[in-house]
Amino acid sequence: MIYRCTKCLNLSTRPNTSLEKGGICEPCNYALENENPPFNILLENFWTHVARITKGKRKSELKFVLGVSGGKDSLRQAEFCRHTLGIEPTLVSVGYPPSMTSLVGVQNLNNLFKKNYEIYNAFPAVKTYKKLAKDCFFNLGNLKVAMEIALFNGAARMADLADADIVLWGENPAYSVGDENSGTGDYLDGSGIYKINTLSLIDKISQDIRVSNSFFYDIADGVKRIAPKLVFYGWCYA
Repeated sequence: MIYRCTKCLNLSTRPNTSLEKGGICEPCNYALENENPPFNILLENFWTHVARITKGKRKSELKFVLGVSGGKDSLRQAEFCRHTLGIEPTLVSVGYPPSMTSLVGVQNLNNLFKKNYEIYNAFPAVKTYKKLAKDCFFNLGNLKVAMEIALFNGAARMADLADADIVLWGENPAYSVGDENSGTGDYLDGSGIYKINTLSLIDKISQDIRVSNSFFYDIADGVKRIAPKLVFYGWCYA
């Protein structure tokens, strides 16, 4: 049977969701339990979590990296870091092949450049990406797996190249869309990100693709490596 959350339109068919008849999904449950928290408490929790991960290093000593796509939400996140958190993050962005990139997306990313943010860009090879998308569609039934793995793993690798102490990401999938595998009981904690539905399928992708383009598709050295210092801070600026 397929069940719907009694508070929203979330369905039990979403992977890694334990929604039952008459129940509410994890995002709704989390929102109800944490309704309208004071902003100063959210910021205090954020910095406490950062201090715990970085073993008490001073904020001025930390290197922050923020994953962005170039959309309006990316600008909001970057500006929140600069003007509210008082930090200057290095932005990392994984782009789609040219045939999948819109002019608006390019302009949005260019806007971040104009605001003097340091940005690292990476783009999967077009032929490799097409081969991977085809493999994901026919063997896994979901070509989005290719996009998700390239996005997260590429950003993770670039965060490593930037010597990040903290890797900032927006929403936690467990509490925003209901992929409960990434949940740890703490919204800020990103250590379980590699367990979400799409990223957990990396082992089922053709070995030749993973070996020939390991920067984007070898999760063992990518997302898992930076997961302990990944922080979901979307709840702070929501």
